Amino acid sequence: MAAPLCFLDNTRNFIGQYRSLAVLPNQFPINPLHLLLAAAQHREELRQDDVQSAFAFALEFPDYLVYHNMRHTGATQPAHLHFQAVLRDEPLPIEAAPRKVWCSLDGAVVAWVEDYPAYSLAITGEQAPDVACAVLQALRPSPFNLVMSKGEIVIVPRTVEQPSGFASKFGALEMAGWTVFVEEQAYQRLQYDEIQHAIAECGLCWTKQHALEERLKGFFALSYP
Repeated sequence: MAAPLCFLDNTRNFIGQYRSLAVLPNQFPINPLHLLLAAAQHREELRQDDVQSAFAFALEFPDYLVYHNMRHTGATQPAHLHFQAVLRDEPLPIEAAPRKVWCSLDGAVVAWVEDYPAYSLAITGEQAPDVACAVLQALRPSPFNLVMSKGEIVIVPRTVEQPSGFASKFGALEMAGWTVFVEEQAYQRLQYDEIQHAIAECGLCWTKQHALEERLKGFFALSYP
């Protein structure tokens, strides 16, 4: 018996092509014009050309927030590599949080996202996709989310997929501060502190943050400022 067709392999939903990524409508949109940017091949691994294409899309269409959920970080179809692109009326909390520059590399700047519940690294500059891929290589095998907007790639390393007290998993949108609910009542009951705690629970603890930065220091031959 043939395996069921992956919805990302269904060419009937194909809108167009953006560099290496196919563009499709999201079948379960959270708002109008919610898009999927999927790899042409049915594969799971994230490649450098995927990141470059998604980053270029976010640059060309700045009204969109582009994000990626890998396996164990809220992915809806982890076996077929894809990004999602959503419109938002204002910057999400992770976009609006202050940045503190950690280091400047050739064609890119790496910064910490400050005053935010989850440890995150923000990368800007023409070479941001290449540097982001290097950071992800150092992060392996830990899972992560990617958030891209207006010339920046934010990497959010993960430890927990579903925070305690929540009925659903946290993906990139939730880690960026946009909590999505199916039921209106659940949203109405939610307290601000609960969101902060849930995001922090899903992110890296201090020990793992330090271990990641030690690996990055060695990779980029960096020293702490």
